[in-house]
Amino acid sequence: MVQQLDFISNGRIDLRTAERLFVTFRETLNAYLWGSIVLLHKTLSTVRASSAILTAAILTVTALHVPDGTSALDKLYPVFLELTSQSVFARYHTLDDVRGLCIGAFWGSDMSWKLPGLAVRIVTELNLPQRLWSR
Repeated sequence: MVQQLDFISNGRIDLRTAERLFVTFRETLNAYLWGSIVLLHKTLSTVRASSAILTAAILTVTALHVPDGTSALDKLYPVFLELTSQSVFARYHTLDDVRGLCIGAFWGSDMSWKLPGLAVRIVTELNLPQRLWSR
């Protein structure tokens, strides 16, 4: 189920454009990221339901790389920055939030050192290192 008040349903970007950008990321750009292990979702709706940060990262990065993406990028980049800024003070996070930060860090050179720091903090809060070592 999609979060009721996500940035797509609020009209920050239209659904048709979001779907097109998502498919482009899934079919092309995702392969550049660690052998496609970053994007586990097959549809935009499952990404939207899981993490607004991941959704914004995927759409923003794709808008940056498609020939006609300037208009979408102008709308999406501020959304990604806003969601990332809010996540600094958020209490709860998901692994998909971390994935979104990694995508943003990989493709967004202007934030490439800030986003991994936030991702490491979230991973630590999720106690992920302990879970990995206790297997």
